Amino acid sequence: MASGTHAGSYADSLGDATGTGLGNYTISYVNGSLQITPAVLVLDANADTKVYDGTVLSSGLVSASNLQGADGVTASQHFLSKDVLGTNGSTLAVDAGYTIHDGNGGNNYTVVTHSASGTITPAPLTVSGDTTSSTYTATSQANTFTTSGLLGGDSVTGVTGPASGTPGRQLRRQLGNATGTGLGNYTISYVNGSLQITPALLTVSGGTTSSTYTAASQANTFTTSGLLGGDSVTGVSGLTGQRHRHGDLCRQPRQRHRHGAGQLHDQLRQRQPADHPGTADGERRHDEQHLHGDQPDQHVHHQRPAGGDSVTGVSGLGSGTNTGTYADNLGNATGAGQATTRSSTSTAACRSPRHC
Repeated sequence: MASGTHAGSYADSLGDATGTGLGNYTISYVNGSLQITPAVLVLDANADTKVYDGTVLSSGLVSASNLQGADGVTASQHFLSKDVLGTNGSTLAVDAGYTIHDGNGGNNYTVVTHSASGTITPAPLTVSGDTTSSTYTATSQANTFTTSGLLGGDSVTGVTGPASGTPGRQLRRQLGNATGTGLGNYTISYVNGSLQITPALLTVSGGTTSSTYTAASQANTFTTSGLLGGDSVTGVSGLTGQRHRHGDLCRQPRQRHRHGAGQLHDQLRQRQPADHPGTADGERRHDEQHLHGDQPDQHVHHQRPAGGDSVTGVSGLGSGTNTGTYADNLGNATGAGQATTRSSTSTAACRSPRHC
């Protein structure tokens, strides 16, 4: 007769009947069968709560009911979504990879699974602004940031409020509103950093300039090295700018002519400028005396210097009363503007114009 333990169909193979009085019979056999159907095994997922970890794993245990005899089952459950969906907004299901220990490869059971509700809470995420130092570039610069707590393939691609700017100073702003992927699964905190933009090096150099005197104010030039972007230097204080050049006094000579008769005794003195060679004691005397009589007429001629400069006086002009020749010994010019160079000339004094 058919027999079995596990679910399945078992056919008879009848014969060799035993009993009493069977010798009185001609026995024929008709085989039948035994059908053992699987039992129903119920696997129930259980509620679970966890902090977001970027996976669908659950630590909850699956409950099994209607196991027969010593049979057992190994089963686990999982969240259908890894994301934070609110309280009891997640669904837990029994993993398909359960194992029934029934000696028949699990064929003694028809498995029914039941799901459950669960909760995934947000994980902590920190977005921190860096403490950055950068040299001024004349372009806008922005601070960088780092993250701590991202899981799986989640990312932060941007954040509002990072320190940015162009001036040479320290910049601070309030971080917030991170953007990226998977950020709904986090409780985000922000730690502000700072961006220190330090001044770039700029050199302003006065020129080494040579220019001819013009009687107008002249100023030195300057150049720059290190300017960036559209920055410019339009002026600088302290440039050399003066009307007269240093050095020897240099003016046009004055000529003086004297005509007349009489007696004249000149005693003229000229002081040399400090940067011109002179006599040992820095001065020279020239005395001439002529006794000729007539009182002279006097005419003074000088060439006007450039611009608005002028010579208003000079020592050592030749002068006399009587006829004769009187030599200039010019020096110590006075006036305004450029310094002078003296030119001594002689003055002839005559009794009458035909003698001159």
